[in-house]
Amino acid sequence: MTKSAKVQYKVAMRLRSVLLTLALLGCASFAFAETPSADSVMSGAFAKAKAEHKTVFLSFHASWCGWCHKFEDFLKRPEIAKIWDKRFVMVWLTVMENGDKKSDENPGGMDWLKKTGGENGGIPFMALYSADGNMKITSNRPGTKGNGNIGYPAATEEISWFMTMLEKGAPNMTASERATVKKSLEEVAKTIKH
Repeated sequence: MTKSAKVQYKVAMRLRSVLLTLALLGCASFAFAETPSADSVMSGAFAKAKAEHKTVFLSFHASWCGWCHKFEDFLKRPEIAKIWDKRFVMVWLTVMENGDKKSDENPGGMDWLKKTGGENGGIPFMALYSADGNMKITSNRPGTKGNGNIGYPAATEEISWFMTMLEKGAPNMTASERATVKKSLEEVAKTIKH
């Protein structure tokens, strides 16, 4: 190997080492990135909703919450995802985590849960907001004993309240879209044991 080739090889190896170090640092900082605050998540959601003329649909959830996962799965159904993408800016705030998952919580998430009136209602707890930040309706069903939160809408009265939420909270949804949501909820409800 010539002297020039040796120099080029050393430079290439140093450059490779520097790039590898930068890549590892980038991965490490990504891995230890802080969970965004609830305020910043909501601020971004309101801006997006305003730009896209949508309603903000906020759902509080946690990794251990089976009903939360059922709601997330429901929203992934193709006929529902199509409607949700068209009508809502979907926001998930993580609250009430335990142990090693505690760092997954959005800082300030519990404050938002309290603002919505859901601090005693369990999760999933949902609220619909206009793009300008005004809360329109929550998953607290009036006239119920206890906390009133319907959670994942599986029982007939829960589905009924969820449909009221959509009607009042997202008036731009068509009757056909609401009918699709209701039909899908009823289909899923048949597979769930209460």
